[in-house]
Amino acid sequence: MNGYTQEGQLHSNHNGLATVSQRKYSTFDGVRFSPDFCVSPDGSTCYFLDQSSFKFIVVDLTANLSPYPCNIPPFEKIKGSKIWHSLHCVQRKERTYILALLEEVQTNKIFLATIQADIYAEKLTVVYERYLGQRAMFQLSGADIQEPRIGHIFCIVYWQDAKKTYCHMFKIKIGTRGNIYPNAYGTNIAVDGCWFQPVITKKSTVVFLSHPSYSIDCWLLKLKINQFFRWKHTIEKVPAAPSREGGAVIPGGWLDNTYSLSFSRPRLEDDYAVYYVYDFDNYKGHIWAIDTNRNLIKTVPVDFDGHDVQGRDAQVQKLANDTLYVHGFCSRPSCEEAAHLHRIYLLPI
Repeated sequence: MNGYTQEGQLHSNHNGLATVSQRKYSTFDGVRFSPDFCVSPDGSTCYFLDQSSFKFIVVDLTANLSPYPCNIPPFEKIKGSKIWHSLHCVQRKERTYILALLEEVQTNKIFLATIQADIYAEKLTVVYERYLGQRAMFQLSGADIQEPRIGHIFCIVYWQDAKKTYCHMFKIKIGTRGNIYPNAYGTNIAVDGCWFQPVITKKSTVVFLSHPSYSIDCWLLKLKINQFFRWKHTIEKVPAAPSREGGAVIPGGWLDNTYSLSFSRPRLEDDYAVYYVYDFDNYKGHIWAIDTNRNLIKTVPVDFDGHDVQGRDAQVQKLANDTLYVHGFCSRPSCEEAAHLHRIYLLPI
């Protein structure tokens, strides 16, 4: 697993958003067969899901050691074919668990599983499987595990029909032995319009983006739960901010629909929803940060030196120490590694 680091001069702009002439980051070889991954909370180990060989590829990010494969362990409750929607790592005492959000294909049931990772024995073990009590009513548009605050874990799944967006949301507690204790935070929530890539804030508000193909302007849908456990929502416009700091693109009129963009799942940094955004027209990747309180979009400039992670398969994870990980396939056809894991050092925004 090869890695290298680039650094830039740090400074802050007048809006309080940390920017750099060249963001400090490290790059490692990725797994070319699958973009799905998660990182241990201490940042020492990365677990890549290689569905083509039914294995996890385990990589030590602290030393120049060779990665090793671990077979995907058998499941007892989840039968037959399954869709792996999202991965997330948690630490409980001295145990590391991989959380996997899965869909059982034959029933469309949504499960959460905990997989214990023993890096010393180079072994993975499924320790708990929990049906979350809901099925995917249509083909899911997205499903994600998020931890906006340490210990506050949520699962969200959403889908669309011609007129509405629907979602289920669960709050999750993970015990010291990997036990899963789910609480249905909201089920069959329905709102008009096409919304995607939600982020869960520290106040447990769910913030969706309007899809660029459905709206010229950029809007945020904010779902909030009241004291009676009823959901209400507001729709708020993001002002156009046609700045191009560091060569990155900020949407003015949501790019006037002239750019072909792909958005990763978001991760929360303070009150900012952080997205990896890939521009297919210019073969460039950008980091966007949307202030979920003030509805402002900023860029976090970073130069990937021509090895930008491309397109719709890019995956992101973020640790509590302001470190963002982006993994996916390289946009450069001649790249020998074919896939990269970028570790980007964010400053508090």
